[in-house]
Amino acid sequence: MNAAKLGVMTARLARIKAAVQSGKTVHYSVGMRTFVFTAKNIGTLAIKGDSLCVRCGKSWSRIDYYTSITAA
Repeated sequence: MNAAKLGVMTARLARIKAAVQSGKTVHYSVGMRTFVFTAKNIGTLAIKGDSLCVRCGKSWSRIDYYTSITAA
């Protein structure tokens, strides 16, 4: 497990959760796909190992690398 990467992913997750808790909607783009996080679905994000993941059905997809994060 990479401790530096874990620190970055934990900070990213905290930043997303803070934005959602302040009433914003977060758009997290990974390549051509954009995930939209609100207070209703923020529980679908988690740290697995040293990766940031989103739950897609019964499985988890890694979303470590992104093109943009926007909170509005």
